[in-house]
Amino acid sequence: NHVMALCVSRDSSLWVATYGGGLTRLKEGTFTTYTTKDGMSNDMIFSLFESRDGALWIGTYGSGLSRFKDGIFTSYTTKDGLLSDMVSSIYEDREGNLWLGTNGGGLSRFKNGKFTSYTIKEGLPSNAIYSIYEDRKSNLWIGTDGGGLSCLQEGKFTTYTTRDGLCDDRVRSIHEDRAGNLWIGTDGGGLSRLLNGKFSSFGVDE
Repeated sequence: NHVMALCVSRDSSLWVATYGGGLTRLKEGTFTTYTTKDGMSNDMIFSLFESRDGALWIGTYGSGLSRFKDGIFTSYTTKDGLLSDMVSSIYEDREGNLWLGTNGGGLSRFKNGKFTSYTIKEGLPSNAIYSIYEDRKSNLWIGTDGGGLSCLQEGKFTTYTTRDGLCDDRVRSIHEDRAGNLWIGTDGGGLSRLLNGKFSSFGVDE
């Protein structure tokens, strides 16, 4: 009953990631569940994402990243170059790079079978990543746990925190609307909107 993430695939299946119950697909009213008995690396799942090639990517709690394609699970862990085996967020950008946010390890980029690492040494404000989003200008936004909101543009990180007007430095979700507003959901501070470089915040009072 602990659902951590949802993903609708191109065949209209609803994929459900659970914490302890594995991965479930709902299609045409029928549930099919995949667990470690079926080749899953871990039944505790943090995140889901379907890439443009139709593969389902699964971020687990403690067993790294899994790829599910054509009925086969393939796993990637720290032994393969992943920063941490706790994968909390997954995102594919327009160029086909797969970005992986980890809980404590930092940010990994997966391209052509190889991992590239980004941590506080490269300018990230925190190594705990909970959300990733690419805006219409191809800027990559990274929501961290305690370090605020960071933007990766042309290889450099720019970070925004409560000092800049963000309502909380624990960022859980990011979304850009049709008008170009960037909306940031936080853990405890409410909702922030970033427009033309300025933050507006909305809490329970609003």
